[in-house]
Amino acid sequence: MVTILMAVSDIAPSCTKENNATNGCGIHIHNGTTNCDNATTVGEHFWNEKIYPSDMDPWLTVKYGSDASGSSKAVIEMIGGNGFNAAENDNHNIVIHDADGKRIACGVLRFLVDSSGGADGITTSTSITTSSDDDLGKTTTTTITNTTTTTVTTSDDDTRRD
Repeated sequence: MVTILMAVSDIAPSCTKENNATNGCGIHIHNGTTNCDNATTVGEHFWNEKIYPSDMDPWLTVKYGSDASGSSKAVIEMIGGNGFNAAENDNHNIVIHDADGKRIACGVLRFLVDSSGGADGITTSTSITTSSDDDLGKTTTTTITNTTTTTVTTSDDDTRRD
């Protein structure tokens, strides 16, 4: 499962998860591994085509909601994920789209290992901050935090008797 913790402001106002535009109000991991300077190298949505056929993009249903001021605080869960684990998603671009599907923010996922003790955890985390000027001269800043956590728990059953 991919879990995205999202806390953003100054993004597309009044986005809904029911948006029908292709990529509209979407947040997706892309196959690019760049610093987002070039839209072409950011690439398309990233998923494992051995699990999902090439014509069944699992990212198309992953959407966020925002209020009238363009703020969103959400936990978005992609059941089944994109077919890759946290380490395989490492260093890939993550993109936020506006209501029309236009790319409005981009960042690069960074792999971190949770060494706080307890169960083994693998966490991929990124913080995205973008600024852009619109036609009215307004500067928009978008910040997003994304975390994907995989926890593996093992136990030894020494109490079993044959």
